[in-house]
Amino acid sequence: MTIHDAVEILLDRMNKPKHVIPGFFGAMDGTTSNFSVVQREMNKAIMAWRESGDTMGLKQMAAMQQAFGSLTDEDYEQIMDTLEAAT
Repeated sequence: MTIHDAVEILLDRMNKPKHVIPGFFGAMDGTTSNFSVVQREMNKAIMAWRESGDTMGLKQMAAMQQAFGSLTDEDYEQIMDTLEAAT
């Protein structure tokens, strides 16, 4: 798996959430616009990776998606291994 593949999986799972994410780190708790917060954070993570190779934001997004059930444990491990290998 490449980082690009990992990003594609994260984006795909973000667009097909299993559960409604109840706020991102407490932001906008209980509102319907919390998806836009997650989308904005994903965009920041992708920009940081593309501009500087920093994968920390992508790791955080993967952890959040795994915690809310959008990623299986297997997908999460594979993505994290890929992102760790890049640093």
